[in-house]
Amino acid sequence: MAIEDTHYRILHGEDALAVRPRKNVGPITRRHVKGMGTQKDRQGSPDDEPSRKS
Repeated sequence: MAIEDTHYRILHGEDALAVRPRKNVGPITRRHVKGMGTQKDRQGSPDDEPSRKS
């Protein structure tokens, strides 16, 4: 992924798969990725427990 002044570019090797405009052109302080294969690969710590705030 390339983050530029006015848009994001999703890359696969040298090929651009998608180009999306940035909604906020301020400084980027963190990045959160969603999509196929991103959440199921996440590993929690052994002491992770479900939230009890239901």
